[in-house]
Amino acid sequence: MTFQLHQIQIIKPPSDTGVLVKASDFNHNQRINMKACYLILSHKNPNQIYRLIHTIKAESPDCYIILSHDPRNCNVDVSRLERIPGVRVQFATADRGDFSLVENYFSAVDWLLSNNIDFDWLIKLSAQDYPTQPISEIEYYLSKTQ
Repeated sequence: MTFQLHQIQIIKPPSDTGVLVKASDFNHNQRINMKACYLILSHKNPNQIYRLIHTIKAESPDCYIILSHDPRNCNVDVSRLERIPGVRVQFATADRGDFSLVENYFSAVDWLLSNNIDFDWLIKLSAQDYPTQPISEIEYYLSKTQ
């Protein structure tokens, strides 16, 4: 399997029955019939958190974002974030390499299911992650997978 970060080009072995998607297949004006949900785990740099959330929502306004924030290092402006449609903040402590990271993931999934949030893909990110591809292209690729 080959991945190129500057464009979406996935090459799979012939035995794989997956879908081949190339950047040339993508039309930026095309509506994708796929609902993404982003789970962002954070513990520092509030401005970076805000930037990531705004970047995702700018390209995927219908997506849902759960920010699972550990407040021990810094605070986030919950009212600022929850004024953005489809954004929820939950507080959870987590330590690197600890099972609490998995518990936070399960807590987010439990909340999504309990609140009947419709999603096809749950994309977990660290707040220190930043997309190298346009969100719309990433979601297009995911919409073509099975």
